[in-house]
Amino acid sequence: MAKIDTKLKSEKKKVTDMAKKNKTIEEAAIPYINSGLAEPFAIAIARDVSLIEQILDLWEQDWWKQYPPEDILVCAVLDGELSEDDGRWLNEIRSDHERLALACVTKDIELDWARALLGAGYLDHPEAVPDVLDGGHPVAIARIRRIKVDADLLPPQLGFSLSKKKNKQSNSPDYSLKKSVTAADYVQIEKILLKLNTEDLQSILHGHQPLSGTDDWMRGHISRTWQRINSRTFSKNEQLQGLRNLADDIILKGRSSMKKDQLRESILKLRTSLRGRISSVMKKHDLTFE
Repeated sequence: MAKIDTKLKSEKKKVTDMAKKNKTIEEAAIPYINSGLAEPFAIAIARDVSLIEQILDLWEQDWWKQYPPEDILVCAVLDGELSEDDGRWLNEIRSDHERLALACVTKDIELDWARALLGAGYLDHPEAVPDVLDGGHPVAIARIRRIKVDADLLPPQLGFSLSKKKNKQSNSPDYSLKKSVTAADYVQIEKILLKLNTEDLQSILHGHQPLSGTDDWMRGHISRTWQRINSRTFSKNEQLQGLRNLADDIILKGRSSMKKDQLRESILKLRTSLRGRISSVMKKHDLTFE
């Protein structure tokens, strides 16, 4: 009985402490609410001040205002689970691909997987995407439905049905590979690049860079570019000069004539392309990160 009493007191203390913490967060949010911020945004700042820039970036955008502040997509950005850029992109596809967008929000699938699927030819075919989400192979579904796709850019088969979450196998080879590529640092990427041949390296850089360099040059360029852009958040408020400097560093194709938004979008597209293509060659050679 003494042990039970001690356990009960401990649990009651946890509940009390949590209530005090929530009260403190709500109190800390009051100045932001009084200044005109919606309550979910204010609470998000009070909870984690390191997210101030991201939260206010979202507040100043128009795209989310079609939803209530409590919407699942809006809250995912407020909680720092999605960047404002990613949230805006999911909003853009949500009307035609709501199931896909919400699966990204709930992290049932990776954002890069979704980007690759739509970018490879599924964007204008919302009727076909559920078949892929239900475990159908993207190549097979496209061929059956006579959809023109770029097979080299298509993401791997999910290997599970999102409509049957209890059957989800998050450790399936294809799913784990895609997730690992997104999270890989440049050192891990360098190790993978050393195992690739000239044709593989050229396939990664095709359309982004001239292919006349040596294998070592291509490996170095891919690795440096990955280091600079893979894990970086590109805020809408980022200065033009900073984007220009980055574009020069990674030798972004066509950069000299681009304006700020064009530079930002081109860098984001390059990042998505690198992730998808590296994932593809890793799958081709059955490579994994050490």
